[in-house]
Amino acid sequence: MKDPKAQKEALELASYVGFGEKILGFKYYPKQRETLEALFKPASLVSFCSCNGGGKTTTVIVSAILAQLILCRGKVIVTSGSWAQMKDQLMPALKVYENRIKGIRVLEDRIETESPNSFMHAISTNDAGKFEGHHGSKDSPLLLIYDEAKTVKNMFFEAGDRCRIPREHCRILYASSTGFAQGIFYVSQTDKAFGLTHPPIRQKASECPHISEMEITGIREKWGKDHPLTRSMLDCEFMPFVQGAIVQLNELDALLADPPVFQQGERKLFFDAAWSESGSGDETVLASRNGNKIRIEAAFRERGLHATAGRLVAEFVKIGLRQDEADIIEGDNGGEGSLLIDQIHAMGWHVGRCDSGSKPRFNDRYTNLVSEMWVDGAMAITQRKFILPVDTDLYGQMLNRRLVPNNKGLLAIESKQAMRDPNREGGAVKCSPDRADAVFGAMARSNRLVASTFGHRQQETWRPQREEVIESAEDCRAQGHRF
Repeated sequence: MKDPKAQKEALELASYVGFGEKILGFKYYPKQRETLEALFKPASLVSFCSCNGGGKTTTVIVSAILAQLILCRGKVIVTSGSWAQMKDQLMPALKVYENRIKGIRVLEDRIETESPNSFMHAISTNDAGKFEGHHGSKDSPLLLIYDEAKTVKNMFFEAGDRCRIPREHCRILYASSTGFAQGIFYVSQTDKAFGLTHPPIRQKASECPHISEMEITGIREKWGKDHPLTRSMLDCEFMPFVQGAIVQLNELDALLADPPVFQQGERKLFFDAAWSESGSGDETVLASRNGNKIRIEAAFRERGLHATAGRLVAEFVKIGLRQDEADIIEGDNGGEGSLLIDQIHAMGWHVGRCDSGSKPRFNDRYTNLVSEMWVDGAMAITQRKFILPVDTDLYGQMLNRRLVPNNKGLLAIESKQAMRDPNREGGAVKCSPDRADAVFGAMARSNRLVASTFGHRQQETWRPQREEVIESAEDCRAQGHRF
């Protein structure tokens, strides 16, 4: 007769949860445990929605993959809306266990085991055909995982459905943070007729003990309770189309999930400056563009004019620029920026001036230059023209600003003063869009500086490089951007 204690231990181990707790050493939160228990059942189709940083990939998905390979001697196919998600998060998280679990080899895009019928493959976002041909069996069941499923293309879900034969030997997990209120993942979380084998699971930030109350309160105070980042990151809520928003969440998600290939090209730097004697307040942000890649080179607060100017010049040098290359640098000339640029000129760096309230450079249909930069930048996001930096504050600022009516029928955006108005629809915005201003300035089409000297001052004029321009709001809609 078998030892009852040994039988109990064997039963505890024989599940995704048991394997994760006994072998991998995880302590699951309730919604993580619920997800893994539901997924382990035969023919399961489970949808798990988690707040940002809730252990969706590093805990739940890692547990399911390793348990499927070792415990079930099965196979796993994983895809994601973002290849970077798998390359930078999933595969490194799996690599941690390579030396702790006998018989597995973790490579760049797959895991090999001692059995040729037990493996894990990570499928890129543009090759749904590799899904097909994989089927489970009694001896080698199949697990399909859609990580960051909110941005996975429909063809991947369709290909996965063809792998569910025989159904009893296939398990499927949709796992993602929330995003725009559309797509297969959104439907799986909201439509009772979707066909899940377990009710949809949502894990809020308040249900993750490692996310402190101070962090949660800080995000709510910074962005406001109705901001897309707050509702998505903390509350697991899907966002509808926001009327009047310059940048829409679905378009930003799509770009971040599937950015274009890097193409080296023209360089441009843009800074949005702020300084005060106290060193508090808004940030000074320096953004750069190389071809189609955008970077935030620096974001800081310094005490006083001279310290801020000195820090910016130090950043120019750090990037590798010389003074005779200053014509690729441009700064916001509004308010405090004018004095700051004067000081940078006095230090031998003759950077360009950008007056955000001045006339647009390329398109007379805009109210002013800042409207042109933001709306052109939003169009570029829709058309997936640029690689954006990974920066949550940047994304939050981009999603905050809206188009406003103009009595001349021109395209206009909210002023910073209007955004801070406590009577603003949706609430006042506490965070100035400094990072977004700098990034959209770097994204904007270049002008070459033509300077002439008048004493110690520089008078700048700009020679525009004219291209095909947007003529109206109707043209914006025709090109795929909704306002």
